[in-house]
Amino acid sequence: MTRYSVLMLAVLISFSNCFADTFTHRSTGETFNGYVVKIKKGDRTQVRAEKSTPKYLDLSDYEIQQNYLGRKDKVFKFCFHDSIDLVCETQAFEKALAASANQGPLFILIEIDTPGGKFDLANRICAAITSVDNCLTVAFVPAGKSGGAYSAGAMIALACDRLYIADKAAIGGGTQPASARLDPQRAAVLPYIASLAQRNNRPAVVVRAMLDERIQLAEIKEAEKTSFVDLAKRRSRQTIVRTWSEKGSFLRLTADEAVHCNIADGIALSTDNLFELLDAPKVRIVQNKDCLKAKRKFQKAQKDFDKILPAIPVIERRADELLRQLDNLEQRIHHQKVLVEEYKTRRRWYGRRLPHRSEEDALKEMQKQHKRLVKQSSSALKDLNAKYKGAVRMANEHPDLNADLDALNKGMVAATTKYDQFLKRPGI
Repeated sequence: MTRYSVLMLAVLISFSNCFADTFTHRSTGETFNGYVVKIKKGDRTQVRAEKSTPKYLDLSDYEIQQNYLGRKDKVFKFCFHDSIDLVCETQAFEKALAASANQGPLFILIEIDTPGGKFDLANRICAAITSVDNCLTVAFVPAGKSGGAYSAGAMIALACDRLYIADKAAIGGGTQPASARLDPQRAAVLPYIASLAQRNNRPAVVVRAMLDERIQLAEIKEAEKTSFVDLAKRRSRQTIVRTWSEKGSFLRLTADEAVHCNIADGIALSTDNLFELLDAPKVRIVQNKDCLKAKRKFQKAQKDFDKILPAIPVIERRADELLRQLDNLEQRIHHQKVLVEEYKTRRRWYGRRLPHRSEEDALKEMQKQHKRLVKQSSSALKDLNAKYKGAVRMANEHPDLNADLDALNKGMVAATTKYDQFLKRPGI
């Protein structure tokens, strides 16, 4: 209980230094409760005060203190429970997070139980979290399906102002590297995760060891003080207390280890326990579903796209075959018209003595067939154009489809050109 008391005190002290709730004018002493909204008019920022219309204030004129008094008794909750690999979810999160922070909740809870995912998307998610400077962000790592927050998931957890972890969960690197060479994507985010660590007073070398297998993390003691270093950079007067990771492996920390290494702010047995630690036991939780809706919309688009894509070459082949038949038929019609004219000429010469010929009847039958082919060709070309346009539209709307947009655009242009040429055919 002593450890939790110390952590609780630390949380309350940190609350008093950020995320304005009580405003006191430096000159007049005027005091009111409210919260900051990230809407500006010139140099002034919107503040929503109790029982008052929104005000636009120069925040530098006020002493501001976090104490929950001016905030709404609710918490917005976001979840990352699967691999982080969808652009649509990332976009939905970016938009919803900013909107949620502007509604004055006690804090925003981000629950992270993921094996990792794409670092470029995690980078965007982290940037969205760190841009929230008008509301506290709290990460909670439960012992769920993935057992913790790993790789890109660890990045997201580290971006939050506070980080709590369940007693049976872990945080750190993902699967072990396949080779001794540093993966380029991870190499690109190492400076960024180090800055995330420094932003929230976490040891950067510990965070880097989670994604950089070249670091052999060690806890050292020097002049009665302990700290963490890359063993390769240890000085001779520094005594090794413990080696935390070896070269060629990513650092993973249990809940107790994460607290010991100053990565986590504390251990929370559950979400309810977390709210107690944050002095908000009776808070109303608002589960944000924007990310889930975006995922479901994408999944529907994926099904539609998977139907359209294989249909395009089938329709394309049918349209080409109909146009080939049309070309052949038009050549036959031209030849038949010549025969009919010859027959008419001969009949004028011979009159009724010329036996009856069927050239005119054959021409009429060909012309009927021509109308049917024109209709079928037009329908196939229209359908082809519609399928291409639909595929291009979906590919633009849903980057997660990973479609070859250049190929689809070329196909759409070719299909449009083919249809335009078809309309210009004589007799169409």
